[in-house]
Amino acid sequence: MARSWQIAFEVDIPAKQFWSVVLYDNQTRPMLQTDQQFRSVSSQKKETQVNADGSVDLYLGPKSPAGKESNWVQTLHDKGWSIILRFYGPQKSWFDKTWKPSETEEMQ
Repeated sequence: MARSWQIAFEVDIPAKQFWSVVLYDNQTRPMLQTDQQFRSVSSQKKETQVNADGSVDLYLGPKSPAGKESNWVQTLHDKGWSIILRFYGPQKSWFDKTWKPSETEEMQ
């Protein structure tokens, strides 16, 4: 059964330079190999959709939710993976844990 997930980044993402989310293969450890050309979502990508309030919603799954392709990373139903969240130039709210991403929630 193919499952999909969502992660929410609240406003004021604490990355001075940029942030990225990448999926890695649990068995072999490189980036998860899928049909997707760019297997990450990043604040460096112009097409990454930011909500009106400055928050960002990310999607993980075999298929992108309609209209959310730029905030989606493809998964494979038969392959395990891990999420790596990178903050380049992390700011105080990351270290003191006053900012954190939401839990990874399964989408219905």
